[in-house]
Amino acid sequence: MATVSEGVGLQIALTGDQRELLETAAALSGQPIAEFAASIVLETARRTVDGHRGIHLSNRDRDQFLSLLDNPPEPGPRLLRAAQQHQKNIIQ
Repeated sequence: MATVSEGVGLQIALTGDQRELLETAAALSGQPIAEFAASIVLETARRTVDGHRGIHLSNRDRDQFLSLLDNPPEPGPRLLRAAQQHQKNIIQ
């Protein structure tokens, strides 16, 4: 059986306008302000952490990526033109 522990408090300083916006959003979502704020903070924290953990590819995408590294396609005309233009800019 899981045990329930007390939550840890978190205090943040808000301007009056920020507090009013937060209260309005919480009311519109039908949640108490603390629950609403916690859910938003935690979701943002999850996205931030996930964004720094790396890229997750499906097996198919991983295989395609590795295949392209092993057998890169020939450069197309637009890439060749861009490389030529870049070379001209460096020499000047």
